[in-house]
Amino acid sequence: MPDFNKYIGVGNHTRDPELRDARGTPVCNFDIAINRRWKGRDGQTHEETTYVPVTAWGPCAENVDKYLRKGSPVLVEGRLDLERWEQDGKNRQRLKVTAERVVFLGQPSGQSDRRSRQRPEPAASDGPTFGDDLDDDLDDEPIPF
Repeated sequence: MPDFNKYIGVGNHTRDPELRDARGTPVCNFDIAINRRWKGRDGQTHEETTYVPVTAWGPCAENVDKYLRKGSPVLVEGRLDLERWEQDGKNRQRLKVTAERVVFLGQPSGQSDRRSRQRPEPAASDGPTFGDDLDDDLDDEPIPF
């Protein structure tokens, strides 16, 4: 039987990332919190939060450090890895995700990105901006997908 190791999760970034260098390659460790809500047999709503440790490498790690911050919604796609170490004479282990792709889904409501720069307002000659009504030129043909 072939092996298959794929993780896909959507959650909120739990703390600001810290970028470090591992033998010339950027690496960034961060956690995402994934909430689960359900209604029990007693009719009460229950909530459970799972914290997932994630490691990103290379350009992905640099982008995580540059754009993510605490509370940011994010989709992580990657593989599960078992991390092992010894601490206080005891063998420890935990399951973590090695990110192959990180998709930034937006920013937390009511917060501004401490790392982002303000985008200047376009001049009148710059053409349309996001949100302008551009469908006036379309011939009311369906989109081909």
